[in-house]
Amino acid sequence: ECHVSISQIQTRNELVAELYISDDKELFHTIHNHRTEIEKETGIKFDWRELPDRKASRVLTVHKAELRDSEKWKAQFDWIIDVLLKMKHAFKPYI
Repeated sequence: ECHVSISQIQTRNELVAELYISDDKELFHTIHNHRTEIEKETGIKFDWRELPDRKASRVLTVHKAELRDSEKWKAQFDWIIDVLLKMKHAFKPYI
């Protein structure tokens, strides 16, 4: 029904962590109904994208990063791990 993914958008120097819901608007609405609790628990303001004209929905957060600077990679991986663990804990009760 859904999965978590991480993307590097090199053209914008961004890391994106997202919950991707393939084809289940009901699941998106269930999770969205708990938006306040999820954002409070994680400390993250998510971008909630229902995408009504498509099958998929997305819940994501974006982090600016200097992707080509290898000295900053450790901090970027730390951000990824921290965000994914927070997402796992906050979304799991509703999935």
